Amino acid sequence: MRLYSNSENLNISTSHIYPAPIYVTLLAPLLLKEPVTRRSLSALVLSLSGVILIIQPGAVFQDMDSMYAIGLLCGLISGLLYACMILTSRYLKGCYTGTAQAAWAIIITLVIFLPYSAAISFGVLLDNLHLLILLGLLPTAAGLTLYFSGLAYVRAQNASIIALLEPASAVVLAFIILSQPITSSVLVGGGLILVGALVVSGAGAMRGGA
Repeated sequence: MRLYSNSENLNISTSHIYPAPIYVTLLAPLLLKEPVTRRSLSALVLSLSGVILIIQPGAVFQDMDSMYAIGLLCGLISGLLYACMILTSRYLKGCYTGTAQAAWAIIITLVIFLPYSAAISFGVLLDNLHLLILLGLLPTAAGLTLYFSGLAYVRAQNASIIALLEPASAVVLAFIILSQPITSSVLVGGGLILVGALVVSGAGAMRGGA
């Protein structure tokens, strides 16, 4: 059984999010009538370049096996579904608030995954209940509500690019919490992502947000 390094784990986990802006850029003009601007394209190129520098795919792909390839494929499909979530939420912004969208998303997810909770013993559940409560409240309930609420005021293309701050944030948190070193390529990559986010943020401000 192969154990993946931290860089490989980051590559797999990030593969679900960095294709999403590409999907959104291609689909938003068709589904949401959002035009593709030079500013959004420039921000997209900057941010994706930053992500590539952070995850360093060349160093990982040279030792890629079949299971790793399956993981990346699942990540790419997940990126498409993530893009669909952005587009759907943006489409529903006039009918549902961000809180309502988050509530329905959590309710439907709960119904689907509730049977799987029985696979965990009561003792394990009790030992980790405080962490599960935090997981449900902060990244899930609060995170989804803030995300869907923000999508009501930000173009889908811009939101997908700003979301690329996630891998940069993961590296910073890994340095603070896990004491993992930050390389020069990671610093440059994070800077490019930040510049890309600032570019699309400035574009949104010039158009009044929505």
